[in-house]
Parts: sequence; structure tokens; C-alpha cells
Amino acid sequence: MAKREQIDSIPVNHPVLGPAISVYEDRGQALGVLFLYAAFFFLGLLGVVLGNADLSGGIALLGLAEIAGGIFLTLYSARAAFIAIRRLRQRIALVVGRNGFEYARGNGPVGWDEVATVGDPAAPPDQPRMLRVQLVDPQDYVRRHALSPIAGIELRVHRNDLYLGNGTRLSVAAVQALMNERLAEFRRVANGENRRPPARASRQPRPLRRAGAPKKPRPVP
Repeated sequence: MAKREQIDSIPVNHPVLGPAISVYEDRGQALGVLFLYAAFFFLGLLGVVLGNADLSGGIALLGLAEIAGGIFLTLYSARAAFIAIRRLRQRIALVVGRNGFEYARGNGPVGWDEVATVGDPAAPPDQPRMLRVQLVDPQDYVRRHALSPIAGIELRVHRNDLYLGNGTRLSVAAVQALMNERLAEFRRVANGENRRPPARASRQPRPLRRAGAPKKPRPVP
């Protein structure tokens, strides 16, 4: 590994995923996200206050719109800020192993047999902006991991892709390349390409004839 990759990731032995690479969380980015959504949270509260004022002044339609928008922005910002706080408290963002991967804010380990492709459909293959995983069967994934209703809605919002974002110290392109490499290795093993051909059965050695022993007569045709 390069020097930067040694700082941004570390090899581990995961109990489920096997030999793996743990990628560190980008805490600097998480702190910036926390400040951003803290500001949005207070803007949402301000919208609720202004909406109440407009309702009191007789501007009902505008007041209701401001209150609804303010409540939505407040709740969404509070959730995003909570996720950012969790990112600041954790060290590892993603573990990529021989048998699958595990996202720190996900729903447990995901096997490579559940993954169809890894890539950002909205970006060139070598320049992904976000880390996204396309599933083989999204409905089976929902059942297998017992997703909550909110997590199920988020999966549908992201077009049935697992949205892992870009919150790792390693670049999105580097993490995507690592995941695709492990996915290809898993499929090669599953298809039997790494298995050795079966050894040929060895012939049984003929018994040695003692010196001076008469030869057996051959049958006359």
C-alpha cells in the first residue's frame, strides 16, 4: 500500500467477512456536515416562527406553507446532524472483505452474492462522485436484513441502490476499485476458476516377480 492508504485504511480479520480492509471515517467532512445541518435546523425553526406570524396576520396559505417547510427542514436537519455526530464518534466507515462488506451506518454485513455491481451511474466509471452498490434482488435484501420502514423508503428513494456516500478518507474511486476487485475475486472462486483440476488416479504397481520364478504361460488363442 502507498503511504496515504496506510493512513486511510488498515487490514483486519473480520469474523464474518474474513480478511478485509477497514477504511477510516473522514471526520473533517463529518464536522463540516454537522455545522451545515445545524444551520439548516435553525432556519427550519425560523420558518415555523414566521409561519405562525403570518397565520396570526391573516395570511393563511403562506403561513401554512412556511410552517410545513420549516417542520420538514427541522426534522431532516436534525436527523442529518445526528448521523454526522455518529460519524464523529466512530473510527471506521467501511469494511471491505473477502466475503462481502459492512457499512458503519448500514444494516450489518452484506455478502457479495447480494451485489450486482458497484458504481455511480451518474458519473464516469473512473470518476465516481458517490459510492453506490447495485443489488441483485432489492426485495430479498429487504427481507434478509429486516429493514425498518424508513430504511426501506430510503432504499427506494435511491433507486434500490445502497447509497454509501463519500464519507471515507480514501477517495471514492479507490474504495470503488477495492470493492470491485473483491467482488471479482468472489465470483471467480464461486465459479470454480481457482480450483485445481482433480489429480489423476495413480496406477497400481505390478507385483514384482521373484528371480528364478517360472513365467506364467500365456493363453494360446
